[in-house]
Amino acid sequence: MGKRRILIVTMQTPGYAPSYLADYLEALPDYEVVRVVHPNKFHRDGREPFIPIYSHWINAKLTREQVVGQFDVAIAPDPSLIWALKSFRKSGQIKKLIYWRLDYYPYKYPMPLNTLYQMSERAAQNVDEVWSMADPNDEKVAYSLRTVRASTLIRYVPFLQPKMPKISEMERINQAIWMGPDLDQSRYMAESASRFAEIDFFLADYSSTGTWLSDEELANELSKSKVGIALYRPFKKSFKYYSDPSRIRTSLAYGLPVVTTKVAPLWKELEECEAGFAPDWNTVRMEYAIRKCINNFSQMSKNALELASQYVMNDEWIQL
Repeated sequence: MGKRRILIVTMQTPGYAPSYLADYLEALPDYEVVRVVHPNKFHRDGREPFIPIYSHWINAKLTREQVVGQFDVAIAPDPSLIWALKSFRKSGQIKKLIYWRLDYYPYKYPMPLNTLYQMSERAAQNVDEVWSMADPNDEKVAYSLRTVRASTLIRYVPFLQPKMPKISEMERINQAIWMGPDLDQSRYMAESASRFAEIDFFLADYSSTGTWLSDEELANELSKSKVGIALYRPFKKSFKYYSDPSRIRTSLAYGLPVVTTKVAPLWKELEECEAGFAPDWNTVRMEYAIRKCINNFSQMSKNALELASQYVMNDEWIQL
């Protein structure tokens, strides 16, 4: 029996879940993985400047052009990309189509464009399987998935590491680390709280050339830090209510307790496992949480690693 052909559509974004999935499957003998890779909105690699909707349409068009031959499974993380693949599923060129819903935006664009987005999102849910990155048992997440057709399987597939990373043998210092772009102007609070807690604040932001790090450089900074900070403003329109942030999972995998907010459903598990805190949205509470992570680093680091080890790719999580 030959290898199963898997098509994965992904982005050139550090720590992007579909790319990790491709890495995991490529290391297994039973799969032939074909990647369709698009640039992220910050670094375009010679493509057009990022324009909402139009750039998604271009991605969809380019995705269709790269579907060559038969595929047992195709996985895509965006409604426009699912639309691009639906005709191949209908013709049988793709045998199973999976929408890996990394996030969901209740209000992504001004009206009437948001109505079009919501229609696209609902249509994208009508596939063979929907993988929800946030736990579909969560009340808000379940409500957002209410339009999925009865014949579609909904599975919980959170952000997963392909394997536990190797932590560099470096001395830990009193440093907090922030990874990724500041999507809702919450970085200022993270910096202020770190300063008040009298620890260093390190910024690793791939959206800016000056703060972009290689994988090795980022691993070194994570290995020597003592707390990861991943703040999201707790407002009802936040798409992080329906996601599983990679910056939290990555920090945990490097043994860092995490300070976050009560937005992404992961915060509940974080506090239950004593691997981090989700304080109220104010600088004083954030500072207090950071100090607790630093003062209790030894035990909280063990808790973080134990929690992270439960979210590593295997055949129980990844069922194709």
